[in-house]
Amino acid sequence: MSDAQAALKRRPSDKEGDERHEAIYRAVSDAIVEQRLKPGARLREDALAEVFGISRTGIRKILQRLALEQL
Repeated sequence: MSDAQAALKRRPSDKEGDERHEAIYRAVSDAIVEQRLKPGARLREDALAEVFGISRTGIRKILQRLALEQL
């Protein structure tokens, strides 16, 4: 395997992934609290995943956390 292939296969560490998901959570949470997102607005997993560049699974976990916090 070449160095380039190895670099492309590198995955973020769990810590990097957790920090990124936390930052995305805060961004969405802030948008809700600051009413930049209207109450009752539909948040589509696929659209959010594309905007933030993470998987739909990651977005789903963030949305579940927001729901648990009643945001």
